[in-house]
Amino acid sequence: MRNINQGTFIQYVMSRRGVSTSGLARSTKTSPAAISQTVWGTAKSKRLENAVAQHLGFRDWKSLKHTEKAFSNSAHKTLREVSEQLDKAM
Repeated sequence: MRNINQGTFIQYVMSRRGVSTSGLARSTKTSPAAISQTVWGTAKSKRLENAVAQHLGFRDWKSLKHTEKAFSNSAHKTLREVSEQLDKAM
């Protein structure tokens, strides 16, 4: 099962850092499909998880996941607030 929050966050960080799936695949000597599966959480590989995290500037996968959770919580809070404002305006 895909992890939407994880994948969205990592794709966001990749775009901000100018990193592509194929570039990550080349640097980790693996396939773009393996990187995509790691990013979206459909496959587990400690080696690839840590390589992706470090390539994006995180200490390790745990650090990336901690930041992703904070990012997701903040995004969900903002969406709730916007939704409440829209409901009041109607």
